[in-house]
Amino acid sequence: STIARREPITGDFELSYRYPAYTGLEPRTVSGTAGDVAGPAGTEVAIKTHADRDVDEAVLIVNGTRVPLTVKGRDLSGTFVLDTTGQYHVAFLRGQRVVAEGPDLTLTVEADQAPQVRLLQPKESLELDPRKQELTLVYEASDDYGLSALALKYRAAGELRPVEKREVEVIELERRLVRLERAVLVREAEDPAVEVERGPLAARSSVSA
Repeated sequence: STIARREPITGDFELSYRYPAYTGLEPRTVSGTAGDVAGPAGTEVAIKTHADRDVDEAVLIVNGTRVPLTVKGRDLSGTFVLDTTGQYHVAFLRGQRVVAEGPDLTLTVEADQAPQVRLLQPKESLELDPRKQELTLVYEASDDYGLSALALKYRAAGELRPVEKREVEVIELERRLVRLERAVLVREAEDPAVEVERGPLAARSSVSA
């Protein structure tokens, strides 16, 4: 048998996005959309639309879960959190019974790329002059949403103690690309590495001296 295609039962959608704090993105509202939703995981999405008929009760069915909609006349509104790629649609109810359903609309969780960091100088292993005890590091870090922290980790040559971690002062962390040069007292350090953090993600430089 042929499954009948569900026809639209609402008008255009107004979508308002409140993004997770770690992204640094400002809230935004998009009007006159078909209703497809896309954003980082954890984004709060507020939906407004207009029913094509008088409605007693309405819900969003988000990946199989009912999310209540507020009904004022024919105006519908509701909120859900985008956490999984999938589908959702609008349904009208009478009691618990579904009396009409709109077509499926897409939910897309956009991939969050891990921060990237590169140690640019020195480019190869070297021995430090113990009288100078200073090593200049040049490193570059970037992220799709911006960086929240940078740290230098190092361990003195020949020692087995845990790696020391030193927070690095960074200006304009809200920028998505940070390139800095720092002279760091490391006392014959080996394997210096720069680490960056942003929200739940972190990265370590792929080149060490």
